[in-house]
Amino acid sequence: MSFKRLLPLVGLDGMTALKNARVLIVGIGGVGSYTASALARSGIGHLIMVDPDVIEACNINRQLLAFTSSIGQDKVTWMTHHVKDINPDITVTALKMRYDETTAEDIFALNPTHVIDCIDQTYTKIHLIKTCLDLNLPIISVLTQGNRLKPGNIAHAPLKKTSYDPMAKKLRTHLKDHPHYAKVEVIWNQNPAELSMAAGCVASSAVVPAEAGLMAAGVVVEKIVR
Repeated sequence: MSFKRLLPLVGLDGMTALKNARVLIVGIGGVGSYTASALARSGIGHLIMVDPDVIEACNINRQLLAFTSSIGQDKVTWMTHHVKDINPDITVTALKMRYDETTAEDIFALNPTHVIDCIDQTYTKIHLIKTCLDLNLPIISVLTQGNRLKPGNIAHAPLKKTSYDPMAKKLRTHLKDHPHYAKVEVIWNQNPAELSMAAGCVASSAVVPAEAGLMAAGVVVEKIVR
């Protein structure tokens, strides 16, 4: 049995709840690829994965799906094969599209029970979070993990209790007047960024995004079974 080591932790009712869950992951990159893999290994019954991109050579240092052999493949297609290899019974809806105000309605028509936001762009994160709050859908938003080398100081907290994080500040500014603002939960890095920019792009290590992605998966699994 694939999940016999998980069963003692969550029980039969927990395994049933995981199988019945429909988790939407928006962004299958350095964070989201590890999130998707961990959820598949946790018995989630249906994954909805949204990402418009293909795998590039510059992804190899930090994304679970990036290998020299996978360059050029659609991220959601590669991850579909990956999670099916983990759990052949999982249902996957792979959407090679960008989440924005023009695609949100079609994506949410798939009726996710939980949402994990792994988007980098602030405006798009705000739209996704607001949509989930309006729909009363539980969402975990993973804040940016770039420009950090040191792992080990990533935390799960309500957005309103974060500090010293530029993206968190922007989210608080735009969301603080929403009636359900207190429900917004984030995965955030308490280590300050070590760089502002590097070589014209956001620098990233192999470990920090993965750690954030795994924590996001763990939080959602606990919410489902508890």
